[in-house]
Amino acid sequence: MCSVSDDLDCLSLTSSGSGTDKSLFHATCKKCRSEPAKVVVQLKEAFCKNCLLLYVNHRFRACLGKSKLIKPKEKILVAVSGSLASATLVDLIHCGLQDTTPKRLMFSPIIVFIDDGAALGLSNEQRLKIFQEMRIMLKNCGLSTFYVPLESVINFEHNDLKEIQSETTLSINECSVSKVRKIFEDLKSVTSKEDLLIKLRNNLLIQSALTLNCSKILTAETGTDLAVKLMSNIVIGRGAHLPLDVGFCDTRCTSVLLLRPLQDVSKKAVAFYVLMKGLKTVFIPAFSSIERKNCSLQKLTENFLVGLHCEFPSTMSTIFRTGEKLSLNPLSPNFGTSSCELCQGPLDIYATESSAYLATQISSAVSKYGKAAINSDGIHVMNHSSERAKNRILSSSCKNEANGTFFNPVCYGCQLILAESNNQIHLLQNSLRKHHNQILRDKMKEEIADFLIE
Repeated sequence: MCSVSDDLDCLSLTSSGSGTDKSLFHATCKKCRSEPAKVVVQLKEAFCKNCLLLYVNHRFRACLGKSKLIKPKEKILVAVSGSLASATLVDLIHCGLQDTTPKRLMFSPIIVFIDDGAALGLSNEQRLKIFQEMRIMLKNCGLSTFYVPLESVINFEHNDLKEIQSETTLSINECSVSKVRKIFEDLKSVTSKEDLLIKLRNNLLIQSALTLNCSKILTAETGTDLAVKLMSNIVIGRGAHLPLDVGFCDTRCTSVLLLRPLQDVSKKAVAFYVLMKGLKTVFIPAFSSIERKNCSLQKLTENFLVGLHCEFPSTMSTIFRTGEKLSLNPLSPNFGTSSCELCQGPLDIYATESSAYLATQISSAVSKYGKAAINSDGIHVMNHSSERAKNRILSSSCKNEANGTFFNPVCYGCQLILAESNNQIHLLQNSLRKHHNQILRDKMKEEIADFLIE
Protein backbone atom coordinates (compact mmCIF):
# COMPACT_ATOMS: atom_id res chain seq x y z
CA MET A 1 0.00 0.00 0.00
CA CYS A 2 1.21 3.50 -0.81
CA SER A 3 2.22 5.69 2.09
CA VAL A 4 2.43 9.46 2.33
CA SER A 5 4.39 9.55 5.56
CA ASP A 6 7.54 10.82 3.86
CA ASP A 7 8.59 14.30 4.83
CA LEU A 8 6.93 16.85 2.56
CA ASP A 9 9.83 19.19 3.18
CA CYS A 10 12.24 17.16 1.04
CA LEU A 11 10.97 19.21 -1.88
CA SER A 12 9.88 22.69 -0.91
CA LEU A 13 8.98 25.94 -2.63
CA THR A 14 12.50 27.33 -2.38
CA SER A 15 15.92 25.83 -1.97
CA SER A 16 18.07 26.49 1.04
CA GLY A 17 20.16 29.00 -0.92
CA SER A 18 23.65 29.56 0.48
CA GLY A 19 23.12 26.70 2.94
CA THR A 20 23.19 24.08 0.19
CA ASP A 21 26.22 21.79 0.39
CA LYS A 22 28.22 22.24 -2.83
CA SER A 23 29.31 18.59 -2.69
CA LEU A 24 25.73 17.60 -3.50
CA PHE A 25 26.17 18.82 -7.06
CA HIS A 26 28.37 15.79 -7.71
CA ALA A 27 26.59 13.40 -5.34
CA THR A 28 24.55 10.31 -6.09
CA CYS A 29 20.80 10.14 -5.70
CA LYS A 30 19.72 9.85 -2.06
CA LYS A 31 16.91 7.44 -3.00
CA CYS A 32 18.37 4.87 -5.40
CA ARG A 33 22.01 5.57 -4.40
CA SER A 34 23.23 4.57 -7.86
CA GLU A 35 22.42 7.33 -10.38
CA PRO A 36 24.03 10.78 -10.28
CA ALA A 37 21.82 13.44 -8.72
CA LYS A 38 20.16 15.83 -11.18
CA VAL A 39 18.17 17.94 -8.74
CA VAL A 40 19.54 19.45 -5.55
CA VAL A 41 16.85 20.29 -3.04
CA GLN A 42 17.13 21.84 0.38
CA LEU A 43 19.57 20.69 3.02
CA LYS A 44 21.13 17.28 2.23
CA GLU A 45 18.63 15.99 -0.33
CA ALA A 46 19.48 15.25 -3.98
CA PHE A 47 17.51 13.18 -6.51
CA CYS A 48 18.10 11.71 -9.93
CA LYS A 49 15.56 12.23 -12.69
CA ASN A 50 13.80 8.87 -12.37
CA CYS A 51 13.50 9.04 -8.60
CA LEU A 52 12.02 12.52 -8.75
CA LEU A 53 9.40 11.44 -11.30
CA LEU A 54 8.58 8.34 -9.25
CA TYR A 55 8.32 10.47 -6.12
CA VAL A 56 5.69 12.79 -7.63
CA ASN A 57 3.77 9.89 -9.18
CA HIS A 58 3.82 8.00 -5.87
CA ARG A 59 2.45 10.98 -3.95
CA PHE A 60 -0.35 11.47 -6.49
CA ARG A 61 -1.45 7.83 -6.54
CA ALA A 62 -1.14 7.46 -2.76
CA CYS A 63 -3.37 10.47 -2.21
CA LEU A 64 -6.07 9.04 -4.49
CA GLY A 65 -5.67 5.51 -3.16
CA LYS A 66 -5.98 6.23 0.54
CA SER A 67 -9.22 8.19 0.06
CA LYS A 68 -11.02 5.31 -1.73
CA LEU A 69 -13.49 7.83 -3.15
CA ILE A 70 -12.98 7.12 -6.86
CA LYS A 71 -14.64 4.00 -8.23
CA PRO A 72 -13.70 2.03 -11.39
CA LYS A 73 -15.16 3.39 -14.65
CA GLU A 74 -16.35 6.52 -12.86
CA LYS A 75 -16.38 9.71 -14.96
CA ILE A 76 -14.09 12.32 -13.41
CA LEU A 77 -13.75 15.95 -14.46
CA VAL A 78 -10.16 17.27 -14.44
CA ALA A 79 -9.85 21.05 -14.10
CA VAL A 80 -6.97 22.47 -16.15
CA SER A 81 -5.64 26.04 -16.16
CA GLY A 82 -2.37 25.75 -18.09
CA SER A 83 -0.20 26.09 -14.98
CA LEU A 84 2.73 23.87 -14.01
CA ALA A 85 0.55 21.96 -11.56
CA SER A 86 -2.27 21.34 -14.05
CA ALA A 87 0.21 20.15 -16.70
CA THR A 88 1.64 17.75 -14.11
CA LEU A 89 -1.82 16.49 -13.15
CA VAL A 90 -2.78 15.80 -16.78
CA ASP A 91 0.50 13.97 -17.43
CA LEU A 92 0.15 11.84 -14.28
CA ILE A 93 -3.37 10.83 -15.30
CA HIS A 94 -2.33 10.17 -18.91
CA CYS A 95 0.56 7.95 -17.81
CA GLY A 96 -1.61 6.20 -15.22
CA LEU A 97 -4.14 5.18 -17.87
CA GLN A 98 -1.60 3.36 -20.05
CA ASP A 99 -1.95 -0.43 -20.29
CA THR A 100 1.71 -0.93 -19.40
CA THR A 101 1.36 0.97 -16.12
CA PRO A 102 1.25 -1.19 -12.97
CA LYS A 103 -2.04 -0.71 -11.09
CA ARG A 104 -3.53 1.27 -13.95
CA LEU A 105 -6.00 4.05 -13.12
CA MET A 106 -9.51 2.78 -13.79
CA PHE A 107 -11.58 5.97 -13.93
CA SER A 108 -12.59 7.89 -17.08
CA PRO A 109 -11.17 11.45 -17.01
CA ILE A 110 -12.64 14.41 -18.90
CA ILE A 111 -10.59 17.61 -19.09
CA VAL A 112 -12.28 21.00 -18.75
CA PHE A 113 -10.58 24.36 -19.30
CA ILE A 114 -12.27 27.56 -18.08
CA ASP A 115 -11.49 30.67 -20.12
CA ASP A 116 -11.57 33.50 -17.56
CA GLY A 117 -10.28 36.21 -19.88
CA ALA A 118 -13.48 38.24 -19.48
CA ALA A 119 -12.89 38.71 -15.75
CA LEU A 120 -9.22 39.60 -16.30
CA GLY A 121 -10.08 42.20 -18.94
CA LEU A 122 -8.18 40.44 -21.73
CA SER A 123 -8.87 41.33 -25.34
CA ASN A 124 -10.43 38.83 -27.76
CA GLU A 125 -7.04 38.41 -29.45
CA GLN A 126 -5.35 37.57 -26.15
CA ARG A 127 -8.07 35.08 -25.26
CA LEU A 128 -7.82 33.43 -28.67
CA LYS A 129 -4.04 33.08 -28.31
CA ILE A 130 -4.42 31.43 -24.89
CA PHE A 131 -7.11 29.11 -26.26
CA GLN A 132 -4.88 28.00 -29.13
CA GLU A 133 -1.95 27.38 -26.77
CA MET A 134 -4.19 25.33 -24.48
CA ARG A 135 -5.36 23.27 -27.46
CA ILE A 136 -1.74 22.51 -28.39
CA MET A 137 -0.89 21.67 -24.77
CA LEU A 138 -3.75 19.16 -24.45
CA LYS A 139 -3.52 17.79 -28.00
CA ASN A 140 -1.41 14.73 -27.21
CA CYS A 141 -2.96 13.72 -23.90
CA GLY A 142 -5.52 11.50 -25.63
CA LEU A 143 -8.37 12.57 -23.35
CA SER A 144 -11.73 14.19 -24.05
CA THR A 145 -11.23 17.94 -23.63
CA PHE A 146 -13.84 20.68 -23.21
CA TYR A 147 -13.76 24.40 -22.61
CA VAL A 148 -16.28 26.84 -21.18
CA PRO A 149 -15.98 30.65 -20.94
CA LEU A 150 -16.34 32.21 -17.50
CA GLU A 151 -19.11 34.51 -18.71
CA SER A 152 -21.33 31.44 -19.04
CA VAL A 153 -21.85 31.63 -15.28
CA ILE A 154 -24.36 34.44 -15.92
CA ASN A 155 -26.79 32.04 -17.59
CA PHE A 156 -25.22 28.61 -17.98
CA GLU A 157 -26.57 26.40 -20.76
CA HIS A 158 -25.45 22.91 -21.72
CA ASN A 159 -24.27 24.08 -25.14
CA ASP A 160 -21.85 26.54 -23.48
CA LEU A 161 -19.61 23.53 -22.79
CA LYS A 162 -17.84 22.81 -26.08
CA GLU A 163 -15.44 20.01 -26.91
CA ILE A 164 -12.01 21.13 -28.08
CA GLN A 165 -11.11 19.67 -31.47
CA SER A 166 -8.72 20.67 -34.22
CA GLU A 167 -11.31 22.90 -35.90
CA THR A 168 -12.82 24.31 -32.69
CA THR A 169 -12.66 28.10 -32.36
CA LEU A 170 -13.22 30.34 -29.37
CA SER A 171 -16.84 31.45 -29.03
CA ILE A 172 -17.36 34.82 -27.31
CA ASN A 173 -20.71 36.27 -26.23
CA GLU A 174 -20.04 40.01 -26.09
CA CYS A 175 -23.16 40.73 -24.02
CA SER A 176 -22.19 38.27 -21.28
CA VAL A 177 -18.56 39.39 -21.46
CA SER A 178 -19.54 43.01 -20.79
CA LYS A 179 -21.66 41.96 -17.79
CA VAL A 180 -18.87 39.92 -16.21
CA ARG A 181 -16.31 42.63 -16.93
CA LYS A 182 -18.59 45.22 -15.33
CA ILE A 183 -18.96 43.07 -12.20
CA PHE A 184 -15.19 42.80 -11.71
CA GLU A 185 -14.50 46.42 -12.61
CA ASP A 186 -16.94 47.58 -9.93
CA LEU A 187 -15.07 45.70 -7.20
CA LYS A 188 -12.71 48.11 -5.48
CA SER A 189 -9.99 45.74 -4.27
CA VAL A 190 -7.95 43.07 -6.03
CA THR A 191 -8.53 40.90 -2.95
CA SER A 192 -12.26 40.70 -3.67
CA LYS A 193 -11.65 40.19 -7.39
CA GLU A 194 -9.39 37.18 -6.80
CA ASP A 195 -11.78 35.74 -4.23
CA LEU A 196 -14.83 36.13 -6.48
CA LEU A 197 -12.99 34.62 -9.46
CA ILE A 198 -12.20 31.47 -7.48
CA LYS A 199 -15.83 31.10 -6.39
CA LEU A 200 -17.15 31.57 -9.92
CA ARG A 201 -14.65 29.08 -11.34
CA ASN A 202 -15.68 26.48 -8.76
CA ASN A 203 -19.37 27.02 -9.48
CA LEU A 204 -18.76 26.71 -13.21
CA LEU A 205 -16.75 23.51 -12.69
CA ILE A 206 -19.64 22.01 -10.73
CA GLN A 207 -22.13 22.96 -13.43
CA SER A 208 -19.84 21.47 -16.08
CA ALA A 209 -19.45 18.27 -14.07
CA LEU A 210 -23.23 17.91 -13.77
CA THR A 211 -23.59 18.47 -17.52
CA LEU A 212 -20.98 15.79 -18.30
CA ASN A 213 -22.38 13.39 -15.66
CA CYS A 214 -19.18 13.52 -13.63
CA SER A 215 -19.41 12.83 -9.91
CA LYS A 216 -15.93 14.09 -8.97
CA ILE A 217 -13.66 17.02 -9.89
CA LEU A 218 -9.86 16.88 -9.68
CA THR A 219 -7.98 20.15 -9.22
CA ALA A 220 -4.23 20.77 -9.39
CA GLU A 221 -3.68 22.52 -6.06
CA THR A 222 -0.33 21.61 -4.50
CA GLY A 223 0.52 21.46 -0.81
CA THR A 224 2.25 24.82 -1.14
CA ASP A 225 -0.84 26.38 -2.73
CA LEU A 226 -3.06 25.01 0.04
CA ALA A 227 -0.75 26.29 2.79
CA VAL A 228 -0.92 29.80 1.33
CA LYS A 229 -4.67 29.44 0.80
CA LEU A 230 -5.19 28.44 4.42
CA MET A 231 -3.54 31.57 5.77
CA SER A 232 -5.00 33.95 3.20
CA ASN A 233 -8.54 32.63 3.72
CA ILE A 234 -8.26 33.42 7.42
CA VAL A 235 -7.15 36.93 6.52
CA ILE A 236 -10.10 37.56 4.16
CA GLY A 237 -12.73 36.21 6.55
CA ARG A 238 -13.27 32.66 5.31
CA GLY A 239 -11.92 30.80 8.32
CA ALA A 240 -15.20 28.92 8.81
CA HIS A 241 -14.75 27.21 5.43
CA LEU A 242 -11.11 26.14 5.83
CA PRO A 243 -11.84 22.37 6.03
CA LEU A 244 -13.60 22.63 2.67
CA ASP A 245 -11.16 25.04 1.03
CA VAL A 246 -7.89 23.28 1.93
CA GLY A 247 -8.87 19.69 2.70
CA PHE A 248 -8.52 16.80 0.28
CA CYS A 249 -12.27 16.63 -0.37
CA ASP A 250 -14.61 19.61 -0.72
CA THR A 251 -18.10 18.32 0.11
CA ARG A 252 -20.10 21.55 -0.04
CA CYS A 253 -21.88 20.20 -3.13
CA THR A 254 -23.15 16.71 -2.35
CA SER A 255 -23.76 15.87 -6.01
CA VAL A 256 -20.18 16.61 -7.09
CA LEU A 257 -17.12 16.23 -4.85
CA LEU A 258 -14.00 18.34 -5.45
CA LEU A 259 -10.74 16.45 -4.82
CA ARG A 260 -7.14 17.71 -4.55
CA PRO A 261 -4.83 14.78 -5.44
CA LEU A 262 -1.63 16.91 -5.51
CA GLN A 263 -1.96 18.10 -1.93
CA ASP A 264 1.05 16.03 -0.83
CA VAL A 265 3.29 17.46 -3.57
CA SER A 266 5.06 20.81 -3.22
CA LYS A 267 5.20 23.48 -5.88
CA LYS A 268 8.94 22.98 -6.32
CA ALA A 269 8.47 19.25 -6.96
CA VAL A 270 5.90 20.09 -9.61
CA ALA A 271 8.27 22.56 -11.27
CA PHE A 272 11.03 19.94 -11.42
CA TYR A 273 8.58 17.36 -12.79
CA VAL A 274 7.57 19.67 -15.65
CA LEU A 275 11.22 20.49 -16.36
CA MET A 276 12.36 16.86 -16.36
CA LYS A 277 9.55 15.67 -18.64
CA GLY A 278 9.55 18.71 -20.93
CA LEU A 279 5.82 19.36 -20.54
CA LYS A 280 4.13 22.29 -22.25
CA THR A 281 2.48 24.94 -20.08
CA VAL A 282 0.47 28.07 -20.82
CA PHE A 283 0.94 31.36 -19.01
CA ILE A 284 -2.39 32.99 -18.20
CA PRO A 285 -2.31 36.41 -16.50
CA ALA A 286 -3.81 36.80 -13.04
CA PHE A 287 -4.94 39.85 -11.11
CA SER A 288 -1.79 39.66 -9.00
CA SER A 289 0.43 39.67 -12.11
CA ILE A 290 -1.48 42.49 -13.82
CA GLU A 291 -1.62 44.82 -10.82
CA ARG A 292 1.19 46.18 -8.66
CA LYS A 293 3.21 44.10 -6.19
CA ASN A 294 1.34 43.08 -3.02
CA CYS A 295 -1.89 44.34 -4.58
CA SER A 296 -4.07 41.86 -2.67
CA LEU A 297 -4.17 40.23 0.74
CA GLN A 298 -3.73 36.84 -0.93
CA LYS A 299 -0.52 37.92 -2.69
CA LEU A 300 0.80 39.69 0.40
CA THR A 301 0.22 36.56 2.48
CA GLU A 302 1.95 34.40 -0.14
CA ASN A 303 5.02 36.65 -0.28
CA PHE A 304 5.22 36.67 3.51
CA LEU A 305 5.06 32.87 3.75
CA VAL A 306 7.58 32.38 0.94
CA GLY A 307 10.01 34.71 2.70
CA LEU A 308 9.44 32.92 5.98
CA HIS A 309 9.94 29.55 4.27
CA CYS A 310 13.37 30.62 3.01
CA GLU A 311 14.52 31.02 6.61
CA PHE A 312 12.50 28.15 8.10
CA PRO A 313 12.11 25.34 5.50
CA SER A 314 9.34 23.55 7.41
CA THR A 315 6.96 26.51 7.25
CA MET A 316 4.76 25.39 4.35
CA SER A 317 4.39 21.77 5.40
CA THR A 318 3.67 22.75 9.01
CA ILE A 319 0.87 25.07 7.94
CA PHE A 320 -0.58 22.54 5.52
CA ARG A 321 -0.42 19.60 7.95
CA THR A 322 -2.16 21.76 10.55
CA GLY A 323 -4.89 22.59 8.05
CA GLU A 324 -5.41 18.89 7.36
CA LYS A 325 -6.60 18.43 10.95
CA LEU A 326 -9.36 21.04 10.69
CA SER A 327 -12.98 19.96 10.35
CA LEU A 328 -16.42 21.54 10.33
CA ASN A 329 -18.25 21.69 13.65
CA PRO A 330 -21.22 19.28 13.44
CA LEU A 331 -22.34 20.34 16.93
CA SER A 332 -23.24 23.82 15.71
CA PRO A 333 -27.03 24.34 16.07
CA ASN A 334 -27.31 25.42 12.43
CA PHE A 335 -24.82 22.96 10.92
CA GLY A 336 -25.93 21.90 7.44
CA THR A 337 -29.26 23.76 7.53
CA SER A 338 -28.44 26.44 4.96
CA SER A 339 -25.62 27.49 2.66
CA CYS A 340 -24.22 30.65 1.12
CA GLU A 341 -25.83 31.52 -2.17
CA LEU A 342 -22.57 32.67 -3.74
CA CYS A 343 -19.97 30.09 -2.62
CA GLN A 344 -22.33 27.28 -1.48
CA GLY A 345 -20.41 26.97 1.81
CA PRO A 346 -22.19 26.63 5.16
CA LEU A 347 -23.34 29.95 6.58
CA ASP A 348 -21.06 31.24 9.32
CA ILE A 349 -23.28 34.15 10.39
CA TYR A 350 -25.24 32.22 13.01
CA ALA A 351 -23.61 33.51 16.16
CA THR A 352 -24.27 34.62 19.71
CA GLU A 353 -24.39 38.27 20.69
CA SER A 354 -20.85 38.11 22.08
CA SER A 355 -19.35 36.89 18.81
CA ALA A 356 -16.77 38.79 16.80
CA TYR A 357 -19.07 38.69 13.78
CA LEU A 358 -21.89 40.59 15.47
CA ALA A 359 -19.32 42.97 16.95
CA THR A 360 -18.30 43.95 13.43
CA GLN A 361 -21.97 44.45 12.53
CA ILE A 362 -22.47 46.82 15.47
CA SER A 363 -19.26 48.69 14.63
CA SER A 364 -20.43 49.05 11.03
CA ALA A 365 -23.83 50.37 12.15
CA VAL A 366 -22.25 52.93 14.47
CA SER A 367 -19.86 54.05 11.71
CA LYS A 368 -22.76 54.42 9.29
CA TYR A 369 -25.42 56.01 11.51
CA GLY A 370 -23.30 57.65 14.21
CA LYS A 371 -24.83 58.45 17.59
CA ALA A 372 -28.30 57.71 16.25
CA ALA A 373 -27.45 54.03 16.56
CA ILE A 374 -27.12 54.21 20.37
CA ASN A 375 -28.45 56.17 23.34
CA SER A 376 -27.40 56.70 26.92
CA ASP A 377 -28.27 53.10 27.78
CA GLY A 378 -25.52 51.90 25.48
CA ILE A 379 -25.26 48.28 26.54
CA HIS A 380 -28.99 47.62 26.28
CA VAL A 381 -29.30 49.30 22.91
CA MET A 382 -26.22 47.55 21.52
CA ASN A 383 -27.64 44.22 22.57
CA HIS A 384 -30.93 45.17 20.97
CA SER A 385 -29.12 46.39 17.86
CA SER A 386 -27.11 43.19 17.60
CA GLU A 387 -30.27 41.11 17.90
CA ARG A 388 -31.92 43.23 15.24
CA ALA A 389 -28.87 42.88 13.01
CA LYS A 390 -28.83 39.15 13.58
CA ASN A 391 -32.51 38.83 12.72
CA ARG A 392 -32.01 40.87 9.57
CA ILE A 393 -29.10 38.73 8.41
CA LEU A 394 -30.48 35.37 9.44
CA SER A 395 -33.87 35.93 7.89
CA SER A 396 -34.75 33.59 5.06
CA SER A 397 -34.44 36.43 2.58
CA CYS A 398 -32.66 39.77 2.67
CA LYS A 399 -34.12 42.73 0.84
CA ASN A 400 -32.01 44.70 -1.59
CA GLU A 401 -33.20 48.29 -1.14
CA ALA A 402 -31.91 49.46 -4.50
CA ASN A 403 -34.14 47.32 -6.69
CA GLY A 404 -36.64 45.75 -4.30
CA THR A 405 -35.57 42.18 -5.02
CA PHE A 406 -34.90 39.52 -2.39
CA PHE A 407 -31.81 37.37 -1.95
CA ASN A 408 -30.88 34.58 0.40
CA PRO A 409 -28.18 35.33 2.99
CA VAL A 410 -24.51 34.90 2.19
CA CYS A 411 -21.53 34.00 4.36
CA TYR A 412 -19.27 36.61 5.94
CA GLY A 413 -16.55 36.30 3.28
CA CYS A 414 -19.05 36.81 0.46
CA GLN A 415 -20.62 39.73 2.33
CA LEU A 416 -17.29 41.53 2.03
CA ILE A 417 -17.43 41.04 -1.74
CA LEU A 418 -21.03 42.26 -1.97
CA ALA A 419 -20.15 45.31 0.13
CA GLU A 420 -17.75 46.48 -2.60
CA SER A 421 -20.06 45.84 -5.54
CA ASN A 422 -23.17 47.42 -6.97
CA ASN A 423 -26.32 45.65 -8.13
CA GLN A 424 -24.53 44.01 -11.07
CA ILE A 425 -23.30 41.16 -8.89
CA HIS A 426 -26.89 40.13 -8.16
CA LEU A 427 -27.02 38.81 -11.72
CA LEU A 428 -24.68 36.12 -10.44
CA GLN A 429 -26.89 35.44 -7.44
CA ASN A 430 -29.90 34.87 -9.69
CA SER A 431 -27.95 32.40 -11.83
CA LEU A 432 -26.32 30.61 -8.91
CA ARG A 433 -29.64 30.32 -7.09
CA LYS A 434 -31.13 28.50 -10.09
CA HIS A 435 -28.07 26.26 -10.22
CA HIS A 436 -28.28 25.52 -6.48
CA ASN A 437 -32.01 24.76 -6.70
CA GLN A 438 -31.36 22.38 -9.60
CA ILE A 439 -28.80 20.50 -7.49
CA LEU A 440 -31.32 20.21 -4.66
CA ARG A 441 -33.97 18.90 -7.07
CA ASP A 442 -31.56 16.34 -8.50
CA LYS A 443 -30.62 15.21 -5.00
CA MET A 444 -34.27 14.86 -3.99
CA LYS A 445 -35.03 12.95 -7.18
CA GLU A 446 -32.17 10.56 -6.46
CA GLU A 447 -33.40 10.00 -2.90
CA ILE A 448 -36.94 9.07 -3.96
CA ALA A 449 -35.97 7.20 -7.15
CA ASP A 450 -36.60 3.80 -5.54
CA PHE A 451 -40.15 4.80 -4.63
CA LEU A 452 -41.20 6.09 -8.06
CA ILE A 453 -43.38 3.98 -10.37
CA GLU A 454 -41.99 3.81 -13.89
